[in-house]
Amino acid sequence: MSKQYTVKESDRLNPLSELPGGSVVEVFYDGYSTRYDRIKYPRSYVLKIWEGNSRTDISRIEVDGKPIAIKGGDVYWLTPKHPFDTESVEVSTNGEPTVKRSPVEEAKKLQRQFYYSLPNNGRHDGLNSIPSRWSESIRCAIIAVEYYIDCSQDHEYWKEVLIYLERMEAEDNLKDDDLPF
Repeated sequence: MSKQYTVKESDRLNPLSELPGGSVVEVFYDGYSTRYDRIKYPRSYVLKIWEGNSRTDISRIEVDGKPIAIKGGDVYWLTPKHPFDTESVEVSTNGEPTVKRSPVEEAKKLQRQFYYSLPNNGRHDGLNSIPSRWSESIRCAIIAVEYYIDCSQDHEYWKEVLIYLERMEAEDNLKDDDLPF
């Protein structure tokens, strides 16, 4: 059994840690762990911890008792349905986390990436309007997925993503719930 240290209130720097609530972040090292409670922004907190260490001395990090993985400057929970992340993550043989989204999540992610790359005027009318850029971003995502289908080994997954994007394009009625902001 390894030793667990809990950070004392006198050692805390962030005034938010004085407020009740939040998450518990526990960082596991070889032979001991450090526990931080009342963390209001666990994703940012974990990334800051990760950046400040050599990474070889950390064996794992848990948020509220759930193991996480860090890849490409972002945090992924290794268990689905976590309140901060709905993506499931698989760990490959080399220990690197691989994000595996549902086809619907993948379609939405692709469409929003294209949406943010297209300029818009911030209004619902006129040239470069939000609705026109929304439609264009769906079309761009469809083109990208068609390319993925041609080049990928995971044809069935990308075909499901394509079906959802085509459904989005057919409905093409931008609702406030859909807006990424």
